[in-house]
Amino acid sequence: MPPMLSFPKNVVVVQPGQGRLELSPVLTAMGIRPDVGMGAIRFSLGRYTAIEEIDPVVDRLADVLACRVALER
Repeated sequence: MPPMLSFPKNVVVVQPGQGRLELSPVLTAMGIRPDVGMGAIRFSLGRYTAIEEIDPVVDRLADVLACRVALER
């Protein structure tokens, strides 16, 4: 098993896909259309993920999306 990385509690780690230019097999199996699925963001949660760890991620994502919308206007 690969070593686990440790990050401070207030850090959100984002990484790009694995160089794929096609829809992931999981989204394909779910019946997601490629034009929708290619804009998907996957969040990985574990058994011990607490709601207190999720809320800040949702807040930051909302801020990023709001900035994106403002820039497109």
